[in-house]
Amino acid sequence: MPKKTKEDIDTLEDLQPDEETESESEQEQVEEEQGQCDSGLGQETIQAPKPFKKATKPDDKRLKVNRTRTPAQIAAWEKCVAARTRNRGVRKEVKEKKVAQKERIKAKSSEIASEEVEKKLVKKAVRVKKKQILKKQILESSESESSDSEPDIQQVKKYVRKKQQQKRAQRAAPQAAPEAPETLEPPRQQFIFM
Repeated sequence: MPKKTKEDIDTLEDLQPDEETESESEQEQVEEEQGQCDSGLGQETIQAPKPFKKATKPDDKRLKVNRTRTPAQIAAWEKCVAARTRNRGVRKEVKEKKVAQKERIKAKSSEIASEEVEKKLVKKAVRVKKKQILKKQILESSESESSDSEPDIQQVKKYVRKKQQQKRAQRAAPQAAPEAPETLEPPRQQFIFM
């Protein structure tokens, strides 16, 4: 480090602010703040936060130590804690039962759905098989009567009419069953007020 010369020290002294300029700048700042407060109608100044007071006095509420509880209070607290744990267990059991029940219902519904799908598939297969057997019978009867390779149109029409009549009879039968005889009620008398 080079030695400081007298000239260096003089330049450092020149760099230091004068006391008069500091006091003047402080006065200018105070005047500007006052001017802003006076000129700015409706503008509010922000107050500095109040310092936090520590509890130092012996009668201060913040210094009071927790009071000892009476035996009755201790017993009541233990009873409360026991009831809380018991109720938590009950709520947990109820929740587990609901979840188990939902799972059982879901499993049953999936089984039922799969059974229904299986039944529908079987019904469809039975219908297809019946149609195949019918076609074979029609072909055999037409071959026995004539040597044509096409089935007899009259026999097909008879068969179709027969099936339509059976379907109509099946549809009509369930409609007749639910109908119950109507009970006759005596007619109500109408009152006319004059």
